[in-house]
Amino acid sequence: MTPQEVEKALQDPAAIFASPESVVTEATLSRSQKVDILMRWEYDAAEQAVALEEGMPGRETGMQRRILLALHQLGARVDVERIGPTKQHGISHVRLATDATTGTRKAPSDIKPVKAGTLPNLGPEAYACWRGSDLGRITEYLERRLMLDLIGDVSAQRLLDIGCGDGDFTLDLARRGATVTGIDASADMITAARKKLGGDGPDVTFDVAEAHTLPFADASFDIVVAMTILCFVRDAAPVFAEISRVLRPGGRLVIGELGKWSTWAAERRVRAWMGSELWKRGRFRTPGELQRLARGAGLVPGRVHGAIYFPRAHAAARAMQGMDARLGRITPFGAAFLAVAATKPTRA
Repeated sequence: MTPQEVEKALQDPAAIFASPESVVTEATLSRSQKVDILMRWEYDAAEQAVALEEGMPGRETGMQRRILLALHQLGARVDVERIGPTKQHGISHVRLATDATTGTRKAPSDIKPVKAGTLPNLGPEAYACWRGSDLGRITEYLERRLMLDLIGDVSAQRLLDIGCGDGDFTLDLARRGATVTGIDASADMITAARKKLGGDGPDVTFDVAEAHTLPFADASFDIVVAMTILCFVRDAAPVFAEISRVLRPGGRLVIGELGKWSTWAAERRVRAWMGSELWKRGRFRTPGELQRLARGAGLVPGRVHGAIYFPRAHAAARAMQGMDARLGRITPFGAAFLAVAATKPTRA
C-alpha cells in the first residue's frame, strides 16, 4: 500500500478494504496500523448500527462483530467485552467467549449481546484498544504530561481521582506516592481497575460512585483529579460544588476536559449531526467556562492550558507531538484537551 492509501484507510477504512479480514492479511501494514484502521472501522460500524435502529436506510451486516474478531486476531485485547450502541437498550456488550474445554473462540453467531450502561463505545476494552494505537499513545501521553505538570508532587497526599476509568492513571498517581481513591460511575470500569491493582499493588481504593454525589466527608482530600468527566454532563455546576466540598482548604482540583475550539470537537459535532448517539450527548468546554465553573464552586482557578493541537490523524500526531507543549504555553485556542488547576481558599 502507498502512504496515501494508508492515510486514507485510517480515515475511511471501507473505501480501501473490502473486509476487516483483508486488513489483517495486508502484508504492507504494521500490526499497529492494522489495529488503528480496525478501530476506526469499528467506530463507524457502531454508528451505522445506531442509524439502522433509527430507521435510516441500510441493512444489518454484522460488520461490528467481524471487526472485533479481526482485532482479537491481532491480539488487541478486545476478547472480554466490547461496547456497541443500541437505540432501545443503551450499550450492548459483545462478549467474545472462550470455550472452557477446547480454548477456542466462539463463532460470531454465538456472540450474545448483554445489556449494560448508557454510553456507547466507552468501556474497559475501548480504553485498552485506544492506548494500543499510535494515535492513542501519543494523545494520552500528551494529556497526562499536562495533567501531571499541573498536579505536581503528590507524595503523602490524599488524592481523589474522579472518573478513574480502568484505573491506569490512578495507579500512576499512586506509584508517585499518593494515597489514592479512584471512583467511576461504571461498575465494569471499577472491576477492570481492581484487576489491574492486584493483591500487591500500591495504596489505592477503587469504588463505584458518581461525581455529583461524592460519598465522602467534607475536606477529605488534598487533591482532586478529574479527566474528561464532564464530556456528557449538561449541568457541571453540581459536580464542581461536590469537588469543592470534599477538598480541604488549600487543596487543589486539577481537571482536564475536551476543548470546544478544536478540529477534534468539530469532527465530533459533525458525527452528532449525522446521528452519533455518543456525540449527541457530547459537551465541549471553553477555557472561560472551566474557570467560571471553578469560581462558582468557591475555587480560585489558574490559567487554562491546552494540549493536542494536531488533527485526528496519525501522521499529524507523529509530526506535531514535539511542538504540542510549546503551543500549549502560547494559547489554549485550538487545543482538543484543556486543563486547569484551581485552589480552595484557606479560611482564616
